[in-house]
Amino acid sequence: MSRRTSSSTDEGLHGWAACRRPSAHLDLAAASILTVTLKLALAVALLISFSAAFPAEEWNRTFGGPYSDGGWAFDDTSDGGAIIVGQISTSQGADLLLLKVGASGNREWDQSYGGSDDDLGYGVQETSDGYVVVGTTGSFGVGEERLWLLKTDGGGRKLWDVTLGGFVSSEGDGGWSVQQLGDGYLVVGYTRSFAAGERDLWMVKTDLWGKKQWSRSFGGQRDDVGFSLLPWDIGGYLASGYTSNEETGQDLYLVAVDGQGTLLWNQSYGGQGNQAAFSQARTREGGVVLTGRTDSGRGDHDVLLMKLNFSRQPDWTRSYGDEGNEVGLSVAATSDGGYLVCGRTSSTPRGDQDLLLLKTDFSGDLQWKLNLGGPEDDIGTAVMETADGYLVLGVTSSFGSGSEDIWLLKLKEVQETAYDVVRGALNEALDIDLRENVSPLNASPAAMPDWIGAGENSTSAVTPGALIPLPSQEAEGQGEGGVLGPGQVSPAGNGSKEVKVPQVEFVWQKRMFDRPTNPPRALEKFFKS
Repeated sequence: MSRRTSSSTDEGLHGWAACRRPSAHLDLAAASILTVTLKLALAVALLISFSAAFPAEEWNRTFGGPYSDGGWAFDDTSDGGAIIVGQISTSQGADLLLLKVGASGNREWDQSYGGSDDDLGYGVQETSDGYVVVGTTGSFGVGEERLWLLKTDGGGRKLWDVTLGGFVSSEGDGGWSVQQLGDGYLVVGYTRSFAAGERDLWMVKTDLWGKKQWSRSFGGQRDDVGFSLLPWDIGGYLASGYTSNEETGQDLYLVAVDGQGTLLWNQSYGGQGNQAAFSQARTREGGVVLTGRTDSGRGDHDVLLMKLNFSRQPDWTRSYGDEGNEVGLSVAATSDGGYLVCGRTSSTPRGDQDLLLLKTDFSGDLQWKLNLGGPEDDIGTAVMETADGYLVLGVTSSFGSGSEDIWLLKLKEVQETAYDVVRGALNEALDIDLRENVSPLNASPAAMPDWIGAGENSTSAVTPGALIPLPSQEAEGQGEGGVLGPGQVSPAGNGSKEVKVPQVEFVWQKRMFDRPTNPPRALEKFFKS
């Protein structure tokens, strides 16, 4: 899917393209000049604050049949493609699905596994001789839900499978994440069969043929679940999820064990409301970053991102969200030291769910975020960085052939920097020429027109955090490009308001200058924003 761009598609640009180099006689109260001032002040703030690459859709694929199908996890493969695990549904139920795609996202093969009841896959990892998969089965073993571990060769042919768990009536035992060890496999999930309370976080170690070597459960009298598993320290492993209690509700829950399953430590992290961790990744410094949800944010749920150092102490905690329901389901550390999170958001014009993708720097400060989707519900379930961008897995009801389909998107970093975009737009729209030696890190007042600043004849360039005086009627709304929200407006006296220049979500400014004439369907709502 190619993306065609045109400089004539943005009416906002052409509304102020006729302006020329301003003079002291300009009437800044005029609406067109006010629009120019606001846009350029924000552009200069972007120019000074950072140079960033913005992702653009390279391709997107859907996979599935007429019923509800989903992809819940993936792993990159040694041939440059990816292996996806999830489920494919029929009129009788769901089977675990393993789907192999190439570097361009095209299907290479798929295999389904299951019986007469629902069987789902939640975790997958490439091994030296194929793939290992974990999930739940209602078709095999005794009980309504048991943990299911499968081993396949490189073409998806099943080599062996085992069911683990006890005798339960419902929602019994399941696995969410699997790690290959030198002498076997380690799984994390949940158990009701061996729990002290409702459910416990469950870790199971098997040998290379799936024979159980040890099993450990951790938790209290309420519900405790593990979702993600990582190597931790020498020979140890770290599981993350949530723990529940009557006093504080749900808290983030971390459990570290050694190679024999002996508890090294466990710790919970809570706050006001419920918190849960659904995914984790190692940081450059040897700590861990976790994403999930929190009730302590702005909306019903907000995306939670927490960075812990090697001593298990939080370096920082961030939440991202609007008035609706936002959840982070997968996190990946990026090569620039930042973090990438995907999940879902209901903060859309229609109130449905969109796939949410956001990028932060090393301190957790938001660099950009995207809402991806169509007219129905769409969510993101897994994300990874590639050599030239990002790969995102999800479930879509907006696109594809069924009620829900597996959704795979490749986003590629645009090499054009924010500075290039802003300078090019200024040159075209205002017929001015910014000095070539001005960079995003050394922009100076002398390099800017003398009217870009805090006042009509100010010679100081607007920096992030500066205040721009605006007429009250302009400041009451969300401003140009959807960047300035009501929460960023404060009284300034004299019938006007001051708006603080934000340092985040400048991606909308790029889209203001560069809008496709015919955007791909998968991103059409993003370009409506």
